[in-house]
Amino acid sequence: MYDLLEEVREAVENAREQGTVSLHENKEEQSVETSQSLLQYSDSSAPELGPEPPWVIAPPITEKKSVFLARAARVSSPAQAQQYLAHLLATDKKAARATHNMTSWRIKGHNDTSYQDCDDDGETAAGGRMLHLMQLMDVWDVMVVVTRWYGGIHLGPDRFRIINTAAREALVLGGFAKDAEGKKKGKK
Repeated sequence: MYDLLEEVREAVENAREQGTVSLHENKEEQSVETSQSLLQYSDSSAPELGPEPPWVIAPPITEKKSVFLARAARVSSPAQAQQYLAHLLATDKKAARATHNMTSWRIKGHNDTSYQDCDDDGETAAGGRMLHLMQLMDVWDVMVVVTRWYGGIHLGPDRFRIINTAAREALVLGGFAKDAEGKKKGKK
């Protein structure tokens, strides 16, 4: 049902962009041309999204029909992190329709202040685990968004492993993680 409504909405938007929208009033069909002022009004009511975020996108991970996709981007303030998330949800229809868009970010501010935050988006404790991963990796001035499309099969606690694997992959691909060569190898 939702897909049908989305198709109808897209068809109406396409008709508006082409300049013709047909309305039905009193059983008479009228053709109404969309004026420039209507287009300007609809554009001015849309929130300012800003520039395209510089996402580093990790390869998707599929597990029992669920798909996980991680993105990472450098950020300098909590407001910028929220703006990047808003831009993602406004411009990527697949991400906007996803079951969950879990986020976390860590930012070093002026005078040794630090900002850390996370959002589960309904996937209980997932944002906190992503934030913990970022703390362990000592990653700063970065945000991570892991998008999950639920496949109908419960994953249980394995979902946290997959979410962290996807987030870690995006952080490594983006070069945000510290180089491990200078550190001792961890416990076996």
